[in-house]
Order: sequence, then C-alpha cells, then structure tokens
Amino acid sequence: MILESNFARRLRRNLRSSNAVRKYLIAPKERRSINAMQSPQRLIIEPINICNFACPKCLYPSMERPKTSLDTAAFHRFLHVWKERFGEFESVEFTGAGEVLVLNSFEDIVSVATATMPDCLLTTTTNLYLLDPERAAALVSRGLRKWQVSLDTVDAREYQSVTGSNSDIRITLYNLQTLFAELNRVPDKRNELIVVVHYFPEREREAMVREIMERVSPICHRVQAAPYNTLNGRIANGRYSASERKSYTSKIPVPCDYLWKDLVVVSNGDVRICCVDMFDRCIDLGNIFTDTPDQIIDNRNRRFLQKAIYNCDYGCIPFCGRCHAPFY
Repeated sequence: MILESNFARRLRRNLRSSNAVRKYLIAPKERRSINAMQSPQRLIIEPINICNFACPKCLYPSMERPKTSLDTAAFHRFLHVWKERFGEFESVEFTGAGEVLVLNSFEDIVSVATATMPDCLLTTTTNLYLLDPERAAALVSRGLRKWQVSLDTVDAREYQSVTGSNSDIRITLYNLQTLFAELNRVPDKRNELIVVVHYFPEREREAMVREIMERVSPICHRVQAAPYNTLNGRIANGRYSASERKSYTSKIPVPCDYLWKDLVVVSNGDVRICCVDMFDRCIDLGNIFTDTPDQIIDNRNRRFLQKAIYNCDYGCIPFCGRCHAPFY
C-alpha cells in the first residue's frame, strides 16, 4: 500500500481549487444536463422565518430581515401564474429559517399548493414539536407527503441543550409516533417520514446514531445521519473534520445546479441563490409576488451567477467557499 505524501495531497488540493482544472474535470453530461433546464423544477419556499427553538447548530442565530410569514393569497396567485407559464413544479419544499408549524395558516398554504399543482410532491422540514393529532391529520389529508424531522438526541437533558429551550423529548417522540400512524393510514406511496440525525463530533458516531435508531425506527420510515459541523461550518469558515472532508469530497467536481434546478424563496417573496442564502439579502434576484416567471428566470443577476458557476468561478459568490457540497 502506497501512502499519499503531504506534497502530493497539497498539490491535488490546489489543483482541485483551480477554476480551470474544475472546468476541465466536469463531465460533459453534467453540462448538458444544466443546459437542458428551461426553468426550475423544484420550489424551496420559507413559510415563516420565526422558530420555536434556539438550536446552537442553527444557521440563523440572528437575522436582520423582518419577521414575516408567507401570504397565502399571494402564494396562490404565484403558483397559478407559474403553472400557466412553465407547468407544475416537480416538488415544493416548505423549509427555511423558521419552523413551519409556528405558522397557524400552514395548512391553508399546503391546501393551496395541492389544489394548484396536484401532481407536485409536497415536502417539509420540521422539528415536529408543535404538531398535534388534529394538525397531523389535516396536513397529511391536504397533501403533505414527505416529512424530514430533525432529531439529534433522545436523551431528555441533551435534547434541551441542542434545542436551546425547555423542550420535552417525550412530546417530540409522541408527535413522531402520531404522524407515522397518520401517514400509514392514508394510502399514498409518496408518504415518507425521515428522521435526520446530525451527530456530534465529540461523540462516537455509530453509538449515537444507533441509540436514536433503536428508539425511532419503529415510528418512522427511515433514519439518515449527517455531520453536525456541516451546518455550523457554513458560517464558521468551513472548518470540517477529516472524516467530514472525506465524506463531502468527490473525485470529479460537479457544478452546482441550484440556480437552474431550484427556485429558492424566503417568506416575503424574495428569490435567493440557494438554501444557504436564506439569511439576509445580499443579491437582488427578484420577487415572486412582484415579478413575472419570465422576469425571475431572466433576472440579470441570476444569469450572471449562472454563467460564473457554469465556468466554475465560485469566487463571485462569497459563501460558496464555505459550502460543503462536493463540487469544491
């Protein structure tokens, strides 16, 4: 077995960071895939930017933009106009800087999306703490099919620490069980309940994930794990552990296709670059409530950034250098 020398490792890392090398390595099929996209296929939208927890891992511990929630009527109009121009989205994901269940009108927003785009997959990310049996039944019956629940521990004291609140883990586990039963009651092959575990670097990964899986496997469809630091790393200079760097580094860089495939929108309608850019507005990419679909797609800044990313010039977007995605 021949070990890679420090010099070779540094050389390889420097070559990978070169725009010219990245551009050369990207497979032609990836470029063809991007060029074939006429409009975003997935809508990632923030229903509200207020949260009931104060998790230390949160990307948004503070926020300059006002606390707002999605206007249901305006959202309905946008979906109708977009469908007439480009057809239905493949999926709509309700997520962002807040907790979706804080919003009392969340059920109405789900109903609007289902009525306007019935073939679209509706999904959400939530901590599930504010769910109750009545809301679970309402949201599932109105078409919310895929749920991703953040759960980093099943220890009562540790749960309060990771949520930054006086939360009770028993409430979350009960809500998880309630939702699982409701999803299984409604026959739809798209129904899925995923528990997402962000494991801590100071704890042994296998033991921690195993502990959570033993507790929640009977009341969810799937458990998936990711490093805890990949979240904080985006706002902490991307300092990942060796195992994280290995997990998130591919041999061949892949261009980021967010600006082609996804339409990322915050609660006041402003369009953002990607899910990492949901903090405070820095680049004007339009607004879904004031601009037409064509104006959003042909936004001058959007086209400029697409060209830069296509040519692997990630330096034009400040936070790209801290992203954990494999094209770096």
